[in-house]
Amino acid sequence: MSDEYIKNMAKDVGGIVHRELVFLKFDELNFDNLMHVLIINASRFGSVKHSTENSTQKICIHHGVNKEFSKFLAIVHEVMANSLSVKISITNVDQNTICMDIKEP
Repeated sequence: MSDEYIKNMAKDVGGIVHRELVFLKFDELNFDNLMHVLIINASRFGSVKHSTENSTQKICIHHGVNKEFSKFLAIVHEVMANSLSVKISITNVDQNTICMDIKEP
């Protein structure tokens, strides 16, 4: 897939899916509920390492698919963060893993 196709598909998913998943599970959209849904959703792709350092949530998703899938997941999470006013920093994108730091607004 081209980078442009990956980007367009990720924008569609990132702006909608996480918000809808929060409302399917919880009555309100807040940071804690969002983090809960992110961890559950990320576990669909493989193993997830989650830790908290100060007020930063650190998430690494090991999926074992390919680098294009890592790029897709990175864009999905960036779009989600922008639409929900959450601060996110993608710290790693490689063949098998994507890592990110998420800060509460």
